[in-house]
Amino acid sequence: MAQSVDILLIHSPNIQPLDETKLSAIRAVFPEARLTRADSGRSVDPSLLKTAEIAFGPLSPDNAAAAPQLRWVQLQSAGCENYTLPGNTFPHDRVRLTTSSGVFDLPIAEHVLGMMLGHVRGLFHYARTQTGGHWVRNHDVSRDFSGSTVGIVGLGSIGGAVAVRAKALGARVLGVRRTPSPQDPVDECYTPERLHQMLKQCDFVALCLPSTVDTRHIIDAAALAVLPDHAFIVNIGRGSAIDTDALVEALRAGRIGGAGLDVTDPEPLPDGHPLWGMDNVLITPHTSGGSPGDDARIHTLFLENLRRYRDKDPLLNLVDPVRGY
Repeated sequence: MAQSVDILLIHSPNIQPLDETKLSAIRAVFPEARLTRADSGRSVDPSLLKTAEIAFGPLSPDNAAAAPQLRWVQLQSAGCENYTLPGNTFPHDRVRLTTSSGVFDLPIAEHVLGMMLGHVRGLFHYARTQTGGHWVRNHDVSRDFSGSTVGIVGLGSIGGAVAVRAKALGARVLGVRRTPSPQDPVDECYTPERLHQMLKQCDFVALCLPSTVDTRHIIDAAALAVLPDHAFIVNIGRGSAIDTDALVEALRAGRIGGAGLDVTDPEPLPDGHPLWGMDNVLITPHTSGGSPGDDARIHTLFLENLRRYRDKDPLLNLVDPVRGY
């Protein structure tokens, strides 16, 4: 019989509240579990922190540090920079942290391809002419996606999902990752030191990176300068991967063809920021991972990790605080 364990269930606005079916599934893994709900991970009642051993949801680093019995936090997000960047208070020495990496691969990969195809087929242009009520054909705004070269910076699960779909549409796909593998779903893979060598070949670039000290401004003025002047860059990882001022300058000067930004730095962009008014920029409000299927995938992942925790097996998506993901 499984030993008793206190599980703190923290509601996140990004997923549906746990219903009785999901609660029953948790109890099926840990029949003697004591399940307690909390509305927010930032202001959990201190009395709930005294006995919690497991937290499912966005428990803040400060609250995690104040929970003496806590041993594992399962996040409902793929990103974890608030728990790993310098200055955070998360107690990595005694609490394991796991993310929901993999849950959002499908919707984000489709979002990336949607932005790329929208740009290459001139759909952004025609959306504007439709708003103005104009029927004007312009064959100069569209070209083929098939035969183009797509570079993916960050070949984790999301980057891999983008690569598979881009190749299926006939693109040549290059990638950048810290440790290339023969199993990477790309035609050629580069280490970060060779980033510029890859960028100069790219018609499209997808940034699928976590926020770490090493990834901040990986796309800076020098990186933008080596891109072809028609290149289109998509960022769905974290806004800090791009030097925003350098991006604005490159777009204004016509040194790159455009950008699709689901994340920005700062985020959200303030009113009046120059990126809002650029015709060759599409901005979505950090929604690329949104899908009705996310809720079920997050819960399924938690149940699998809960079983692994019970059986003392390795947890999925375990964060390395040194690497930052």
